[in-house]
Amino acid sequence: MSQLSGSVATGNHSDDSPAVVDDVGPECAVCMEPVEWVAIGLCGHHEVCSKCTVQIRVFHRDRRCCICRRQCPAVVVTEAGRGSCVYDELASLVNNGRVDTVEGHYWYHSISAAYFDDKRQFEETRSMCSDLDDPDEATSMSPSGAKGPSSAVTTRRAKWQNPHPIRIPSPLPPALSPMAIPEEARRYWLPILLSAAGFLFQLFILPKSFPPSHYDALGIQRFAPVERVVEAYGVLSKGWLAETNDRSTVDILKIRYAYELLTNPILKRDYDLFGLDYHMDVLERVKDQYQKEHFLKIDLPLLKDSLVHSTDHAFNVLTYESFMSAIAKDYPMLILLYSKGSPRCSQFIEHWKQIATRLDGLANTAMVEVGDGQLAGYFAEQRFSQQPFFRNGIPAVVAYPANCRSPSCYMRFPGELTVDSVVDWVASSIVGLPRILYYSKEALGPQFIGKSGHHKVKVIFFSSTGERATPFLRQAAQEYSSYASFAFVMWKEDESQIWWNSLGVESAPALVFLKGPGAKPVVYHGTFSKSEFTEIMEEHKHQELRQLRSGTSLELGCDARGHSRARKDMAIWYCVVVAGRPGVELSKKRQILRKAQDQLLSAVDASTTGNVENIVEVESAATALKDDRLTFVWLDGEVQKKICAFYLATDYNGACGPRGFEDDNDKPEVFIVRFQRNATYEALKADKKHNLMNTLQGQDTPDASQLVARYNGLDEILEINKWVSQVIKDGDTREIPYFTSKVPDLIPEETSKEWLSSTKSIRSAGKGVKERVKYNVFNFKDYLTDPRVGPALLLCACISWATIWFKHSQSTQKTPKDEAPKEKTEKRRRPKLSTTLFGQPTTEGAADPEPKDARQWEMEGSDSD
Repeated sequence: MSQLSGSVATGNHSDDSPAVVDDVGPECAVCMEPVEWVAIGLCGHHEVCSKCTVQIRVFHRDRRCCICRRQCPAVVVTEAGRGSCVYDELASLVNNGRVDTVEGHYWYHSISAAYFDDKRQFEETRSMCSDLDDPDEATSMSPSGAKGPSSAVTTRRAKWQNPHPIRIPSPLPPALSPMAIPEEARRYWLPILLSAAGFLFQLFILPKSFPPSHYDALGIQRFAPVERVVEAYGVLSKGWLAETNDRSTVDILKIRYAYELLTNPILKRDYDLFGLDYHMDVLERVKDQYQKEHFLKIDLPLLKDSLVHSTDHAFNVLTYESFMSAIAKDYPMLILLYSKGSPRCSQFIEHWKQIATRLDGLANTAMVEVGDGQLAGYFAEQRFSQQPFFRNGIPAVVAYPANCRSPSCYMRFPGELTVDSVVDWVASSIVGLPRILYYSKEALGPQFIGKSGHHKVKVIFFSSTGERATPFLRQAAQEYSSYASFAFVMWKEDESQIWWNSLGVESAPALVFLKGPGAKPVVYHGTFSKSEFTEIMEEHKHQELRQLRSGTSLELGCDARGHSRARKDMAIWYCVVVAGRPGVELSKKRQILRKAQDQLLSAVDASTTGNVENIVEVESAATALKDDRLTFVWLDGEVQKKICAFYLATDYNGACGPRGFEDDNDKPEVFIVRFQRNATYEALKADKKHNLMNTLQGQDTPDASQLVARYNGLDEILEINKWVSQVIKDGDTREIPYFTSKVPDLIPEETSKEWLSSTKSIRSAGKGVKERVKYNVFNFKDYLTDPRVGPALLLCACISWATIWFKHSQSTQKTPKDEAPKEKTEKRRRPKLSTTLFGQPTTEGAADPEPKDARQWEMEGSDSD
């Protein structure tokens, strides 16, 4: 044992420290013997003598207070009556259950974790526990630091090695406060909560999910025939006229309403199959009207003005056989579920005809009557009670995508049934058409015109109603997405002057085509049918000066691999190109080149120009343009850097390649390419067509010879046309050597689809994981109709209660025998070495015990007898 030397840390304990009682009773709380020496812990209780404390802490391995059952990592053994003097010193000796080596006048016993202020008591306790002491702490230190003898007291050891059973008092109940929670409630809070939730669900929530039916109002069995309904109503109606009638007017109204509904064949059929009740508003209205009146004043029948049959208005009604053949077609289909007895269905028929008209050519439309139980059952939802129902009632709309082949892979319309919303849902979610967005006058330029592709025609619709684009417009936007970009603008009278000055639009509806920088807008006023709009789009789908792209080079006749726009036997043709980086300078050059093209078109007819001199100067170019031997295009030099540099050869930095840092040197260049075919060369190429080695090595040369001339004159329309006409005249008359070279390919450019940002892709048929999760989240109230929820909660409560009780009982039933092996295995001590090996005698008691199964083997050739 090591002694704690030095002075004891003193100080007053804090206000929240346990109070120490100085009036010690004459007897120990455990052994009931007179108290001379007591043990005090951090809790402040000192009603147990030192012997009982050591016995409980050493042999029972219980470090808790016998009074309050609080954990005490260390205690101080002192003379009875000094509890308050010692308590403050104990707090300084113990820090989080670990002994601090501070100086003081205490002797520390490691086995019992006890401090002694009397050396005689310490020696007596150490002697009693000598066979359990740690060999490293077998000696004690006096206050002066000298080692004292460690003598064994064998007579007392036997007593401590076989302790008699002691009585450990139960903890004293703490003072109960109004907000105190009992320990049992804190332990079993989860079972209590689950049990309360289960009983609450069974007694209150579940009954509200299953209100009384109309059969219950009549007091008959569910799905009873009409004869039984009439009989039950007759019995109840006779009781109304009796003097002992105690029914209220509201109850009589419910019975009468149930009678009228269940005696109507159509209404009873829909109510029995899907729980549909179309006339609850009538019942609520008459209840408010007659609740204070006598039942004889009720105007009967209640449903005389609400029974509407829509048989004559239905069209294209599907049967089961026609339905199976319709979904087998690779075409979208929209289905309306209706009932002959529903007033809402009768009112919605006119809207359904408008929907069918708008979707003509985009999706097929059909109708299904809910009376066809086999077919309508496909489209009904089911609760946990296995009762089919329609969540939003009737009418309901479902759709089958084009890739759907199963009756169960339909998609249900989720919103309010209006013409505009249904058509937009079909076009976006079922067919997958792009949306055409609306732009304000401030956002039209930067957001639409500025971000759309440079090669595309800008198509702008002006609408005065603000409705969404019709399906055929959205279908056209998808088909012409490579040629044009589409936008909508809301027409406002206060902005009419702006649109007139900038685009020439007088009123809405109107359609505007912007066909390039500087080109005059093409404006159409009025509405258009699908065929009329298709003709207009075919006429204006190209810009007046088209862009040379990978997908249009062969069509424009500006590709050496192809031919001219005239015919394949044309030997020589030309292509005028303006190349540069997209920007202001390129737009100016494109505008000049477009005007030069227009001048040549006008020069074909001399009567339109009135200038004979100019006609002669540009006659060659005008004739070539008329014969489709001449094409005007522009090239994006920033994207098509390789082919741009190939044609310009040198000094192309201002026209080809991306802009560098602080590079504002935009200088578009105009050049003309002469293409020529040679019949001899083509015949030679045909002979080498099957040469696999040349094909693999990429030695396939262009079909046409190319000669490039660069324009270095003024940016004037007439000068450019004179130059082009002279080049064409020389190229057609002079003998130019035929040669070919490998031309870089045009880089494929992706179609710009910024205007398709809100487009929805076609969703797969059926319900995926995402759709199922969303369905369960938004329809959580359906679980309130599941009668299995309450018993499941009660079962979970029982299981959790049993689990907590079992764990608690196991922890309280642990004995020292169960814990002793565990503590011994925590720290394995080094075996002692016999001191006889070093020539030192050892006592008999200190010798290691000999194992029972030990044997001594004799060495071969030994001298032993």
